[in-house]
Amino acid sequence: MFTIIKIRLEVDKIRYHSGQEDEVIITGRGSEKTVNLSETAYLGEVTAVEPIRSFGDQDILITGRALDRGTMTPLGGSRLKLVFNQQGFERVVEVTADSAGQFVHSFKPTLSDAGLYQVAVIHPEMTGRPAQKAFTINRICRSML
Repeated sequence: MFTIIKIRLEVDKIRYHSGQEDEVIITGRGSEKTVNLSETAYLGEVTAVEPIRSFGDQDILITGRALDRGTMTPLGGSRLKLVFNQQGFERVVEVTADSAGQFVHSFKPTLSDAGLYQVAVIHPEMTGRPAQKAFTINRICRSML
């Protein structure tokens, strides 16, 4: 059985120079997030990222495995979500572990990809994304004036 909670943050008003002649009041905003507090039967682990530095001219190879949470032994055929986070922007790819509990994914950089990418692999029902490995794509731009 899963324990799921919903966390909601609501800001009624945002104030600037409260009580002063130039006071500004803006309607606030809210946000909510659903969080799963249960432990899943298995988890994912990123074991390697190669290369860890690139100029975007080659694929980044991500390897990992699915592990039984109780015994920490590889678990074949398990579905996982591979999450790439670059400054808060995420890409999620579904992967499935082979019969030995291993997976391999090739991240193909686009022309606009650049920066530090945090990589996590998680159970499909989990919402947390703990960074396990990272890689950097460096880009060199030349201006022709």
